[in-house]
Amino acid sequence: GLSFLLGYQVRRGALLLVVFLVSAAVTMHRFWGVADPMMAQGQFINFWKNIVIAGGLLIIYHYVTRYPERWPYSLGR
Repeated sequence: GLSFLLGYQVRRGALLLVVFLVSAAVTMHRFWGVADPMMAQGQFINFWKNIVIAGGLLIIYHYVTRYPERWPYSLGR
C-alpha cells in the first residue's frame, strides 16, 4: 500500500498485493466447506471482495505499465 502512496515501484506493489489477496481469498474464505448457509454467504462475499480488489489492482498495474509518466502520485512529480 505504501508503494501507491509514495509512487515508488507501484507495479511491484500491485503485483504483491494481487498475490496476497488471491491467496488469502482461497485459503481464508473457503465458503465451499462451510455447512451453515449464513456463514457460507459471508465467506462467499468476502471471497469475491478480495478477488474484485485484486482485479482493480491489475487495472492499476496495467495503467502504470502503459503510462508510467502519467501516474499522478509518482515521486518524480
